[in-house]
Amino acid sequence: MYGRQYERLAASLQNNQIHIQYGDTGKNALKLYGHKLPITDFDISSDGALLVSASVDKDLRVWDLDFGHCIRSIFAHSEPLTAVRFLKDTHYAISGSKDGHIKFWDLDTYQLIQDLD
Repeated sequence: MYGRQYERLAASLQNNQIHIQYGDTGKNALKLYGHKLPITDFDISSDGALLVSASVDKDLRVWDLDFGHCIRSIFAHSEPLTAVRFLKDTHYAISGSKDGHIKFWDLDTYQLIQDLD
């Protein structure tokens, strides 16, 4: 991920956490924790302000990358999530799941916009 001031790197771990590190020093910047089961995918918004994570626990979590807190946890699908991506230059995201649905989200209002079967 590229921030305005510095480069940061993100990785999901087997302990259901995402660690953000400074790219230049390798030091930990943030630890994001809260998922109950493994994280399957995550993405960072183009502006570097938000991270969205998808998990086997069926939740989408929206994280603030300034302070590392979970802004919102959304029960998003009836089966484990497999993918999540931000649309470029927006806070809109698309999630996919083993339930066969693709969902389109507004992560500024945390509302479901569309559910495609």
